[in-house]
Amino acid sequence: MTTAAVTMVWNDAWFLRRWLDYFSRHLGRENLYVFAHGGEPEILALCQGVNVSILPREQITVEFDNDRWAFLSHVTSGLTRFYDTVLCLDVDELLIPTTAEKSLAEVLANLPKGKIWAVPGFELFRTEDDGAELTETDPIAPHCRSALFSPFYSKSCIAGRDVRFTPGGHGLFDEPPAILTDLALLHLRFVNRSEHLRRRTLRRQLADDAYSAANVTVRDMRPSGRLVSWKACLLYTSPSP
Repeated sequence: MTTAAVTMVWNDAWFLRRWLDYFSRHLGRENLYVFAHGGEPEILALCQGVNVSILPREQITVEFDNDRWAFLSHVTSGLTRFYDTVLCLDVDELLIPTTAEKSLAEVLANLPKGKIWAVPGFELFRTEDDGAELTETDPIAPHCRSALFSPFYSKSCIAGRDVRFTPGGHGLFDEPPAILTDLALLHLRFVNRSEHLRRRTLRRQLADDAYSAANVTVRDMRPSGRLVSWKACLLYTSPSP
């Protein structure tokens, strides 16, 4: 069974390096698709041997999350014409087997074709925070043995046919997905505190600018879903060290 993995990235070299390293070992770099939103040189340098496309980056509007996930829905759906399964994940998300007996590739190879799967999600945390940050080459597992189940990050991220993701990729528009417990989604945003704070600051400013330009508030936008989940997520902070 052939599998591709898709992500869209901006200003996230720390996570992209790990995302590429992990999925290239299990799927092959030739089967990874990175959409560089803005084409930063550091991002492009990491993508040697990967299918990388540069997307133009203009003003971020309150429609951004809708547009982003509509785009990723089309890309993922298109790739299912050539792959048995396509993983569509944010750059700070990894899929791991829940048992040591099978690899990621083996789990995916045994999936029935033509289905869409949701995977239980977990927020990963540093087990002991001594003030030192994980470097770009430090292994994550020995330092992050604490995980918290997250319904919000239990995402419909494995597609075997056409798919329409809801904003954020947290669900589907057309149907409930099948639940796959042979894999777990690890959300890595809290494994490096300084990187988390840096990303949160950048995204908060983007969200604030988009809301100001549209002259709306989160309460105004909640019924539409436009950028609401993205902005609301920024209000949650990581635990104090």
